[in-house]
Amino acid sequence: MKFREFKNMLVENSHFEIPKNSDFIENITTIESAYTEPTHRFLVIRKLLLPIMSAILIVFAIGYVSLNNTLASTITLDINPSVTLELNRYGKVLEIDSNNQDGSALISGIDYSGKYYTTVILELVQESILQGYTSDEEAFLLFGITASNYQDEFKYQTSISALLDSNEVNLLVFNSHEVSSGYTTSVTSSSLSDSIEATIFQTTNVLTTDAAIPNDSYNNFAGSTISDYFEYCYGTSNLKTIASDLEMTDAKMQLILTIMLNNTSYQSEDSFQILANMSLSQLFPLYYDTQN
Repeated sequence: MKFREFKNMLVENSHFEIPKNSDFIENITTIESAYTEPTHRFLVIRKLLLPIMSAILIVFAIGYVSLNNTLASTITLDINPSVTLELNRYGKVLEIDSNNQDGSALISGIDYSGKYYTTVILELVQESILQGYTSDEEAFLLFGITASNYQDEFKYQTSISALLDSNEVNLLVFNSHEVSSGYTTSVTSSSLSDSIEATIFQTTNVLTTDAAIPNDSYNNFAGSTISDYFEYCYGTSNLKTIASDLEMTDAKMQLILTIMLNNTSYQSEDSFQILANMSLSQLFPLYYDTQN
C-alpha cells in the first residue's frame, strides 16, 4: 500500500463527534450558579474587624504594661544598711531606694531590673556579707511589709521566711495589716525553737502613739502615752517624721517602740535615742525578751 493511500485512510477514519451529555452540562451550570458575590455588609465587617482587633490588643498591652509598672507594695530591709524595695503586683522589683548612707553603698552593685523580690533579697543579703555589714555565720535581718491587704503581706512574709530559713539567720518580719485587729510580727531565730506570732498593738496604725508606758515604770513617763513621750522629748508626736529624720524604717521604729513599752530599762527620756543607735544584733535580743 502506497503511503498516500494510507494517509487518506487515516484522515477518513479519524473523525468523531463529541457526545452531547446534557446532564453533565446542567451540573456544571448548577455549580457555577452556587457562587455569589460577598454582600456589602460582609465587606464592611471584614474591613472593620482588623482595626477593632488591633485596638483590643493595644488596650490589653497598655493594661499589662501599666500593671507591670504600677507600685503595689513595698518591702523594707534593715541589715544595718537600710533599703526599700518597690514591687509591682507580680512581685517584680520596680525600684530600690536607700534609706541611709550604708544602704546606698549596698545597692550600688545590684542589678534588679526585671527580677523578682526573692532574687533581689538574696542578692542584697549576699552583698551585705561581701561588704562586711553582716556575717554568713549569724545574720540579723528586719523586714517591713506594706501591701493593700493582709493576704498579700502574709504571702510575702511566708515567702521571705522560707527563703531565709536558716539557723544562721535571725529574722524578724513586721506586716502593716493583720487578720483581725492589731499588727503581728513573725519571729524566727536560731535561739528560738518555734516561730512566734505576737500582737504588738491593738490599733489600726502600726506606728501608734496611743500605747501607754506601763504605770509600774520607775521614771516620770509611767502611764504616759507614746505620743506624750515624743511630744516631750522631740517636740512632735508624728512618728513617721521622727523616723524619716533618723533615716529609720517603720519596721525599725516598731521594733524600738515594742522594746520601750515592755522593758522598763528603756523608758527614760534618752531611751529612744539609745535604742535608735543600736545595731540589730543588739536590738533583737531585747525584742525577744519582750516576747517571753
